[in-house]
Amino acid sequence: MTTNMARLFSVWGEEIQITVYLKDSISADDAQSVKTIIENQSEVEKVQYVDKESAAVSFEKSLASYGANFMKSFREEKENPFPASYLVKIRRDDKTPEKIESLAQQFGKFPGVEDVSYGQEWLNNYSILMKASRMLALLFTIALLSACLFTVSNSIQASLFSRRDEIEILELVGATSQKIRRPFLIEGAFQGLVAILFSIFVMGAIYKVSFQTLEKIIGSSSVITALEFLTPSIIFASIIIGVLIGALGSYLCVAKLNTGWAAIEEIQS
Repeated sequence: MTTNMARLFSVWGEEIQITVYLKDSISADDAQSVKTIIENQSEVEKVQYVDKESAAVSFEKSLASYGANFMKSFREEKENPFPASYLVKIRRDDKTPEKIESLAQQFGKFPGVEDVSYGQEWLNNYSILMKASRMLALLFTIALLSACLFTVSNSIQASLFSRRDEIEILELVGATSQKIRRPFLIEGAFQGLVAILFSIFVMGAIYKVSFQTLEKIIGSSSVITALEFLTPSIIFASIIIGVLIGALGSYLCVAKLNTGWAAIEEIQS
């Protein structure tokens, strides 16, 4: 879920760009100089110039629903108030809130620049949501791993007591600790493997149903195409972690085996 949230934010983040508004009094040489400096930034992918007339037309289209003659009457009253600007597209790898804000502040200091806009409010919300989702994912992961350790440990502990006689015999005939522990470690690792495979299967089913539901609601869009199930690398890593957690939970229970544990338990009982 957190991975797909990051993908959705990334898709929405593709629309983020820096708009550098120029002063009406700026000379052609200064405007060209500003463009050259911006283009030379390693984070910048593309720079597009928008003149005053194009800016007015774009604004008129965005307000077309409010009345066809809105801009016509507006222009008759006074001159075009929209400034010329540069639309700066940032490379995908550099499209982070920190870098965008840093570039915007840098561009705002250029001579002839009136103002800089980069969707400050949306970007701040984007940053907060990403940090919150990562923190929740981390806390949720820690809770699940702890629960996994607890469950496997309890299961192996029950298995130990049910096989006390067998362990005692192995201890008395001089079996090595590795030989006694190995079956329990394998059992714990197997439990972890079964658990993670079952979890992936359940998550896959939930993902499929959720995806089909969203597709019916909003149809095919960039948002839908951005969603995907766990990648093969994440699935493989999850399986390895599941096996290791299962083995670790087992090891915590069998670490004291081959120290006369079963015989001592038998005498005390």
